[in-house]
Amino acid sequence: MHDHGPLPQPKEGGIFSQIIGLVNEAKKASDLYLTEVIEKEKALIEKSKNSTIIPKKSENNGQQRQKRQKG
Repeated sequence: MHDHGPLPQPKEGGIFSQIIGLVNEAKKASDLYLTEVIEKEKALIEKSKNSTIIPKKSENNGQQRQKRQKG
């Protein structure tokens, strides 16, 4: 339902129009919440990209490279 855009306006009143109205409100609330979560995740990803520390090469890495070159 949410992947296909907004729900059409109900043509009749009564309980069904109330249900559709409640579903529309729930969709709006869900969209706001998910947008906030996505924006926070994007900010964390950008922050981690900017503060990435390049690890030092360990002795083990050098030994593995020498073994590969010999073999």
